[in-house]
Amino acid sequence: MPMQRNSHLLLHEFWQIHLSLQVSKFVCSQHETLFADQVDQILEEDDRNDDGYVSYVEYVAARRTADVLHKADDDSDDNS
Repeated sequence: MPMQRNSHLLLHEFWQIHLSLQVSKFVCSQHETLFADQVDQILEEDDRNDDGYVSYVEYVAARRTADVLHKADDDSDDNS
């Protein structure tokens, strides 16, 4: 009888570990998907010459544009 109980506990622990790993894999895949979506969005918005890369010049231009937009947004909030 104790052997059955121990094997039942081991099986239960196995399934807990298995489910935990499945959840971890799901979470990781969700993060990978979110990261890939962010990269796609950045390339769509900032890759001016459509070569699949964001060069330093393209990065600086995008960063300056974002800074100007954030400053304008902050100024409009201050005036409200």
